Amino acid sequence: MRTRNVNGKTAGGETAGRCDQNTQEDIALQAKALIARYRRLQDGVTVFTARASSRGDVQVEIRQFGRLVWHAWSFEPEFLATLENRLRDVQRNHD
Repeated sequence: MRTRNVNGKTAGGETAGRCDQNTQEDIALQAKALIARYRRLQDGVTVFTARASSRGDVQVEIRQFGRLVWHAWSFEPEFLATLENRLRDVQRNHD
């Protein structure tokens, strides 16, 4: 019985890890889609993304003229909503 319990816990942990990874990959794809949607940036604004872990976590930076304006990781609470708000903040006004 002890072996079954240990194996059950191990299998459960591995399964949970795969679910977390899929979720992080989904968040990364959504972040990239947001960045593509908000591509009319103000002068000097750049958006960088980097895959920062084997779990699929993504790091995003928004800079203006090289100065860091905003930075976050995909595992942070409200990451996508905050990213969208920050991208709106640095959008070029309609000409």
